[in-house]
Amino acid sequence: MLRNIRKYPQVNYGIEIPDQELQRIYQDFPEIRTRKQVEVKIEVIYDYYNTLCKNDVINDIIEFELSRKSGRTLDISPDNLTDPEKNVLLSNPGYAQHYINAANSAKVLVKNIFGSDDGEKRENAFKHAVWNALAIRYILKGSPASENQAIDFTQDGTSAHEKNNQGGQNKDKLSAMDLHNNMSARVWMEKEVKWGIGPFRKMPDESKIIETMHSRANSGLFHSNQTTILNAHGGDNANTWNNLYNNLYGAHQHLVYVKN
Repeated sequence: MLRNIRKYPQVNYGIEIPDQELQRIYQDFPEIRTRKQVEVKIEVIYDYYNTLCKNDVINDIIEFELSRKSGRTLDISPDNLTDPEKNVLLSNPGYAQHYINAANSAKVLVKNIFGSDDGEKRENAFKHAVWNALAIRYILKGSPASENQAIDFTQDGTSAHEKNNQGGQNKDKLSAMDLHNNMSARVWMEKEVKWGIGPFRKMPDESKIIETMHSRANSGLFHSNQTTILNAHGGDNANTWNNLYNNLYGAHQHLVYVKN
């Protein structure tokens, strides 16, 4: 996915587009002849190259699935995406590159800070929270996206990560933990991100995100089962699960874990 995106001009508010990529834009958009016109049409240009890239990525995913069956490996990362999650990423490769970079950053950070990555402990709460927060930041910094678009895409991806490959909701304590921590991080980012475009947007830097989520993981609440996590959202019922999977926001910002 990432290698395909590099084939196309990278455009965003407030960045200096290299001359070579500028010439590609002029060729693809004959009515555009100046940098100023590129800046005015930045969202249209972004969507155009994002659509072209989507077609390339779909072909890569097909080849990747065939390679897995034949025992070969290709450069597709991360390789533990669920099928529903792949569909979300395919819908917008431009956002997907930042989502994947945030996931990889979270993996490195949790190992560096905690020394391990137990899927049921505080370190996993940190990993999910920092993943969601960084994904929103990376999308806003790296593409002409609104705050709602960045949060929407991050929510769709990380919720799909908790589903089975048939698209069904997993309803166990690990999923309850992850979905709660994902939502808590998005709630915090929604409150911390201020109005602005491109480089003028005010939002937490990476160090602030890491510091905040590390602190919240260390002060996270232990739950021995999924019911006590779900009680904070309305109880262990279908409505609560649908809310955690499908809603962007909630009322809580604390993190939880299920194993001491």
